[in-house]
Amino acid sequence: MSIGNKKSDGNKSYNTPYQRRMLLGEQLSYDELVSIRGALGTLITLIEADQDYEAKLVIDQGGAGETWLEVRIWNPDTQTWEIPEYARPGDNTFYQLGDPGGPIAPLVYINPNTYLAQIVTNTTGAARTPNIIRTSASGNVNTVAATFYSVSVANVGTADGTILGGTVLKSGEIINFDSGSLNNTFNSFAYDATGTEFIITFIS
Repeated sequence: MSIGNKKSDGNKSYNTPYQRRMLLGEQLSYDELVSIRGALGTLITLIEADQDYEAKLVIDQGGAGETWLEVRIWNPDTQTWEIPEYARPGDNTFYQLGDPGGPIAPLVYINPNTYLAQIVTNTTGAARTPNIIRTSASGNVNTVAATFYSVSVANVGTADGTILGGTVLKSGEIINFDSGSLNNTFNSFAYDATGTEFIITFIS
């Protein structure tokens, strides 16, 4: 990259600000690579050296419940695995179990298949049931469905009503609530349509 090239067409100016931004971008990219190389860099070193190793993710239940990368290296001379060492993801500082600052037993090994199955479950759609209540009384949606994914309330009467324990819903107003994620749910939604009329729709 040259320094301060002068543009020869259009508005005459120098491209120094552009080059400065490009250099800053390259620096940021380098900084990001440095920040994640840590334990990953150790594994790359082992691979390049054709060194047998075993890496697993664990959680230290005896500590703060942190996730650690456990690495065991095969010793070809003794034909045994070396003592496991542990590093936080993105960190290149390794500890043995019991070292100050390291993981605290007991450790729980993370089964990747279990986590993949959980991800699939949490991101797979399912059949839901639409429901509707027309009422001029008070009550709670959870008397119809213990949990529900969304709820909408329309005050179609001529007087004010209340929802959620006292919030006024004026005549003609409509309010919608969504649990915000595929498998998030509500377990309560109180309303009082005494003196007016509500139409409540919800998905269970």
